[in-house]
Amino acid sequence: MATAHGNLGEHQFGATPHNWPLMGKLLPYWLDEKGNAQVTLIGNPVMWWVASVGIVVFLAVTAVHLLRRRREIFDLPHAEFHQWWTSGSVLLVGWLAHYLPYFLLSRVLFLHHYLPAVPFKLMLLAAVCEHFYAWLKRFPRTTLSPIHTLVSLSSSLRHLLPRLRPVPHWLPVLLASHS
Repeated sequence: MATAHGNLGEHQFGATPHNWPLMGKLLPYWLDEKGNAQVTLIGNPVMWWVASVGIVVFLAVTAVHLLRRRREIFDLPHAEFHQWWTSGSVLLVGWLAHYLPYFLLSRVLFLHHYLPAVPFKLMLLAAVCEHFYAWLKRFPRTTLSPIHTLVSLSSSLRHLLPRLRPVPHWLPVLLASHS
């Protein structure tokens, strides 16, 4: 199967695997011959970007937990750490199993090849969010102000919104002659 399509050559809308997690290059399925009307494969940018950050956060938090446990500092009860480690590791391995093999292929690849890995990335983000929610529940309510949460969320969105203008305005102009 890996060699069946090995000689497809280059394609203008082909993308390398390192572009996929942040949707670096989109894939138009249909282009109007007379104008800029198009049907394009695009994921939810906020979810894909945040889930990509979630992978890095999972690795960093896991590294911190493992280092602290090695020094016999147990921040989490054993059962909670076991749940974090098991669920996160299974989801990370699932994501890697659906993502890394494409780095070995020498054929033209497209964004749709990454779609089987996306659910694992999103479920790992959910595990990271649940872990932080459980961690935040340990603190008194007075230290976690909803105002602080809203301010940090709105400042984060302020930097994302210019990139998230309506899709037709931020997609490059693609014509049928480009395919």
